[in-house]
Amino acid sequence: MVRASNLDHHLDSVCPSRVQPAAVPIAPARSVRQRADPRPSVWVLCSTRVGEESRGRLWHATDVQERDLFGYPLDSKLAGDGRGGVWVLCSTASTDGSEGKYRLWHATEQDEKNMYEYPATSQLVGDGCGGVWVLCSTDVNGGSKSMLWHANDRREHSLYEYPPGSKLVGDGCGGVWVLCSTRVGEESRGRLWHATDVQERDLFGYPLDSKLAGDGRGGVWVLCSTASTDGSEGKYRLWHATRYGERNMYEYPETSQLVGDGRGGVWVLCSTDVNGGSKSMLWHANEQRERSLYEYPPDSKLAGDGRGGVWVLARTDAHGESKVRLWHANHERERDLYEYPVDSSVVAPS
Repeated sequence: MVRASNLDHHLDSVCPSRVQPAAVPIAPARSVRQRADPRPSVWVLCSTRVGEESRGRLWHATDVQERDLFGYPLDSKLAGDGRGGVWVLCSTASTDGSEGKYRLWHATEQDEKNMYEYPATSQLVGDGCGGVWVLCSTDVNGGSKSMLWHANDRREHSLYEYPPGSKLVGDGCGGVWVLCSTRVGEESRGRLWHATDVQERDLFGYPLDSKLAGDGRGGVWVLCSTASTDGSEGKYRLWHATRYGERNMYEYPETSQLVGDGRGGVWVLCSTDVNGGSKSMLWHANEQRERSLYEYPPDSKLAGDGRGGVWVLARTDAHGESKVRLWHANHERERDLYEYPVDSSVVAPS
């Protein structure tokens, strides 16, 4: 499926590189109703038909409207900024005719800015306070090191060294959690670090293949293989860690998907036993309880909305036809809202 655009003007080139945009009016929103209060929102990068061509377009959607805003290559990397905007790393054409480079852009509903240059292989995660953490190869004293950078609309600075391939999740409060191989004595083990602009701390040990999801309140949820205390075979357990401690909370399958809810909890999509059979169910968990709420296909894509809810891009059967639809769910209800291509990238601003 190719998304149809409501724009007639040409924003970017057909080649996969981004170009410097001219001043172009933003397309009007298709609104269900207008309200002044903040809405849960999500950014969606997908193939969109503009005239006779299909291009990568960045859409912004809430539970009442969606807008086609900017053009970006489909292989761009996205990270929500926690304040309603999104960071985008993509190939960007040079204005002087030289070879294009990978640039980090910051986009909001109002505009977009070409900010900094980073390698194409960089990892991005939002910091929850408008900025972004970037782990990338960096030239240091004539050599190359894998360095963790922190950037926002005002500046960028290189802070700490971490191994390439480390797992990153923002903590929602300006910091970042880093799971990486760390030498402890004569051995290398998986360790969970917490970093801010002013310090880094080696806090807990977790397997390197653990799955992470920031909770939006400074902590992190970790799904990992956990040894049993009674000598039986270990199981996959969901832990909640903060800078002050960790708690072994619930059991979930190894193949579960995790995404933070922005308010201290986590959404989990996993295979669940229901009435003697198995279904793919969406659970919500926090430190008080866990609940199974809705059924979604196992290959659905999740993005927390930062307000306790979740966005789900899922295959949906409608009138005998299977389509990919964007749903919004919270503790009270789920809503089927918009149609997007199956290969869309979905990221919440949180």
